[in-house]
Amino acid sequence: TTIALPDYVGSTDVKIAFQVVSSNGAFVFVDDVLIKDKAAPAPTLKVSYPNGGESMAQNSGFAIQWTSSSSFTGNVKIELLKAGIPVETIAGITGNDWYYDWAIPSGITPGSDYRIRISGIDDASISDESDADFTIVEKKYTLTVVNGTGGGDYAFGKTVGISADPAPQGKVFDAWTGAIVADVNASSTTIE
Repeated sequence: TTIALPDYVGSTDVKIAFQVVSSNGAFVFVDDVLIKDKAAPAPTLKVSYPNGGESMAQNSGFAIQWTSSSSFTGNVKIELLKAGIPVETIAGITGNDWYYDWAIPSGITPGSDYRIRISGIDDASISDESDADFTIVEKKYTLTVVNGTGGGDYAFGKTVGISADPAPQGKVFDAWTGAIVADVNASSTTIE
């Protein structure tokens, strides 16, 4: 005869005594069985986004996403790795909410060898990182100069010289509009 015992998860071992009694009431067999405590599964964290192959621009925002096992409790630390080396602590301590909104700072060097690492605050050995590298590209801004020069795509923070075409006969240059320039009234100036 087979007896199925339910899964047992607890804090102690359990000892069960079996007694087999024959039909005439005589004891035939007596034995003790020790059931060891079934350990809970090891806590885990798993990065799900970005997990490799993505391309994102500086100054752009996205949600870092991860999952955790039901046995993981506590807060997490989120880091940006470049070639396996931490270059930025994105969140030194944050709740295990399975996502964290982050914008890539303009100071992060563009490259194709970035990964995200999530680790437990109480036990840093519980961690995971992106399965493969993702890319951070330089964000470009488009500057349009109508009736002048200096337009194009430029990196954030770059100083650009702009010039208005000479005004038609009988007209004068008035002012630059739509941007912050060093001198709005000069026909040649810079924009940052």
